[in-house]
Amino acid sequence: MKRQLLTLLVLATLAIAGGAALGASPGTIVLAEDPTFLGDGADFPGMWEYVYDVYGDASPVDRVTLSGFDASAIENQWPWSGWGRTGSLRQKWDFHVAHEPVYYERYAYGSYAVGGTGPWILEGNDWSMDNPWHAPSEYVADGPFPAFMWAGKVADDGESLAFISNAQNRVVEGLLLTFRIVHPYAPGPINWTLLSLRRVGQSNGTVLGPAILATTPGDYDDDGDVDADDVDLLRANMGGDPATYDADGDGDVDEDDMIWHVENLVELTDGSGRLGTRRGDFNLDGFVDGTDLALMKTAFGQPGMGYADGNANPDLFVDGTDLAILKTNFGFIADPAVPEPVTIGLLALGGLALLRRRA
Repeated sequence: MKRQLLTLLVLATLAIAGGAALGASPGTIVLAEDPTFLGDGADFPGMWEYVYDVYGDASPVDRVTLSGFDASAIENQWPWSGWGRTGSLRQKWDFHVAHEPVYYERYAYGSYAVGGTGPWILEGNDWSMDNPWHAPSEYVADGPFPAFMWAGKVADDGESLAFISNAQNRVVEGLLLTFRIVHPYAPGPINWTLLSLRRVGQSNGTVLGPAILATTPGDYDDDGDVDADDVDLLRANMGGDPATYDADGDGDVDEDDMIWHVENLVELTDGSGRLGTRRGDFNLDGFVDGTDLALMKTAFGQPGMGYADGNANPDLFVDGTDLAILKTNFGFIADPAVPEPVTIGLLALGGLALLRRRA
């Protein structure tokens, strides 16, 4: 009886092991960093950047797929067609490109390296970029495999992105691939799949990606426009979530984001559709003038005031600091239209009255 139980136990163990070999997990996909809203000076300002790492586990990785989002709206996709595939998402890095591939292979990547050491080397093409997330030596492979030379292919229905790997049945554990997506949509859950054709294995999961159709950058209250209310929401979230409020894309939420928001994202109230003004333009008409000074005068010295009341900085008071900001930008014109006549004398008189009232 004991021998029979032992035999059954051995057979069950072998069956489980065989199942793991046939259907073993190829690995996982994770974010290399939090999604980033790209600010002024970036290659795609006003877009979201998503950077993904692909890790191998117990099966060859033959296919990497992201789905559940509008892949046709990817911004950093450069036209290319060859070997029966189209694309191409060339801002990607793997072991193959970290070991100085030949020229026609380097052409399929954003940068390459020599021997897996030293810095990443750029080809100087439009899609060339450094890989600040990983050094070349961090990527693993068995010989030259897997190699993700094939373009990141967008499905015909536009709802998924796939990378085809020349895995050659090689099982590699560790970092296999990093790739970058630039997209107008804000972060939300999307799907990922790693497929092992030879081992009949598959891994699935979700990860943050370009899932949410963003209305307008800077429309934090989702009411369809970017106005003083959005400036106030940004001010109320100083030090908050960079994924939502980091307007200038430098990794934090501070007064610089408020400045960038006012100068680049707010909509002028004249119905022209033009964006951006200067702090001190409290009614967002495109001018920093006597009207704005009058708004400030009404709220001067009062706590709990918003941008439309004359509060030009992240605190909750309309005071001398706000007056100094208005003075710096006084006379600014956001468009060629001729504003109402204003004079520095008017500003001086108004400022003097405010300071007397404060005293």
